[in-house]
Amino acid sequence: MPNFTEHDIRTLAYKFWQERGCPSNNLPEEDWKKAERILMSDTDEMEIAESAAPDLFNPSADDTSNS
Repeated sequence: MPNFTEHDIRTLAYKFWQERGCPSNNLPEEDWKKAERILMSDTDEMEIAESAAPDLFNPSADDTSNS
């Protein structure tokens, strides 16, 4: 089973909402369920998630802290 957090679901759901043009008649549960389904899936749907939120799956070197 894939390893992801509630934050991962929230981030991906937000990306889906943005892709839909940030509609004011938002249905967040639809984006949430889609993100959850994709993150839980072991199929090619993971590619959809990676293209929607690449930083979630492939953090850049800039995201790491060198403190």
